[in-house]
Amino acid sequence: MTNIFKKVSVTLAVLATAAFIVAPAHAVSEKEKKVRSLLSELLSIEKQLRSAAKTLTAAELRSLKSRYTARRDSDDDGVADMLENSRGWGSCDSDTDDDGLDDSRELDLGSKPNDSDSDDDGIDDSDEDSGGSDPSSVEATGFIAAISSTQVTLGGRTFTFNTATKFRDDDGNTISKSSFEVGDCAEAEGNFNSSDVLIAHELKDKGASDDCS
Repeated sequence: MTNIFKKVSVTLAVLATAAFIVAPAHAVSEKEKKVRSLLSELLSIEKQLRSAAKTLTAAELRSLKSRYTARRDSDDDGVADMLENSRGWGSCDSDTDDDGLDDSRELDLGSKPNDSDSDDDGIDDSDEDSGGSDPSSVEATGFIAAISSTQVTLGGRTFTFNTATKFRDDDGNTISKSSFEVGDCAEAEGNFNSSDVLIAHELKDKGASDDCS
């Protein structure tokens, strides 16, 4: 997929390298010195932008989409080029992952513009959206195979706890994390964060359920 940002980055890198490594055959003017300095600063900012963008949450991405919506948008998908490029998405392709949902819609839903199946459940994001389900939500039910202070594994998936994770009993009442043990039948729900870590929003004890699958 064409990515203008990568091409520009390569060009800038070449120019910057040439500016500092290749000795000019002429006296360097003040204007040329200024351009060299700006190129160096631009490359530094690009690295910082890419690094910072990797840690953005879905909510933060939606906020940035709204803030910069009036900026250049080459593919007319409602997401500014600068935001798409910082995340490595296609600024010339309104549907980066070709799943039938444009990148703007995916940000609104909290799904991934560069992954056609954001929650890895075997169903494309567009099919989940049209069917009324959440393409970014991951659910798993099963006997707890492993549990620690930071994670739980059940139904073939490992969820990571954070400070917002809720722990509930079969009636929906809040209980402590220590109430859960290996072998308990439970249900977990969560989402992948920007670092592709599956964060648990809720872990629910299903009690003595006959159906733990």
